[in-house]
Amino acid sequence: MKSLTQYIIEAFADAKGGDEFYTTEKDITKELKNYSFKGMAVYCNCDDPAFSKFWKYFYENFKQLGLKHLIATYYDNDPIRHDYNGKTVKKTPIKSGDFRDNENIIDECDIVVTNPPFSNDLPNELVRLVVEKHKKNILFLGPLMLAYKKYIFDFIKSGELHIGNNQVTDFDRPSGSERKNRRVFCAWFTNLSVEKPMLKTGIKFDKNNAQYDDSGEYLICSKYKTIPDDYDKPIATSVNFINHLNYDQFEILGNKALKQNGKTRFKQILIKRK
Repeated sequence: MKSLTQYIIEAFADAKGGDEFYTTEKDITKELKNYSFKGMAVYCNCDDPAFSKFWKYFYENFKQLGLKHLIATYYDNDPIRHDYNGKTVKKTPIKSGDFRDNENIIDECDIVVTNPPFSNDLPNELVRLVVEKHKKNILFLGPLMLAYKKYIFDFIKSGELHIGNNQVTDFDRPSGSERKNRRVFCAWFTNLSVEKPMLKTGIKFDKNNAQYDDSGEYLICSKYKTIPDDYDKPIATSVNFINHLNYDQFEILGNKALKQNGKTRFKQILIKRK
């Protein structure tokens, strides 16, 4: 079975542009309008202002959003720190554009907002540094399957990290073309408040057609839309379920690659109704 990283890289493989997938202005506006950034110092830590639509969004809407400060850094041979106070942009050379080398800037900000490279475990490391170590707010875009990564999953399980309001499939590429990808949906991950309605599928449990894993412990519901409304025992379902997770309704038990009919299924999210 392919590793998560291999799957993501292959799904987003492109001859031009490598691991660079730039979020479109349309998708940024659609998601970010759901949150308040008033009084915040925002750090876009993987964002070159020359290309980043995140920087553009915060720069152009600085006063309307009530921002306190805007900072951007990015990986480059000659890294520059960009600071904007609502009036002027200050550019300062720094030793490294790698956000892992700029923890002092994480300390300065209130929230990190970005679209990090999907490979090399960087999203997982981003959550470890920003949320676990520095106790800051975060809002970033990444493949939904990143939810299986250790730090990301642990915080989703505890309810300290949520999935945002919209999915993203379209990206701008360095080559100038737009890349549409329907195999791997990208989601917004955040510890800002996100309200999800109770999941109601209208389906009742049918024991005659129910499918279980080989241990008989988990009811297999391949799609979240097939989860019975009246079933209160452990369920195994796809990672897409967390897009619709209401913590007052369900608890996450874990994630595991279960066996069914002797064959190992792709990792499932294990849940139980409260």
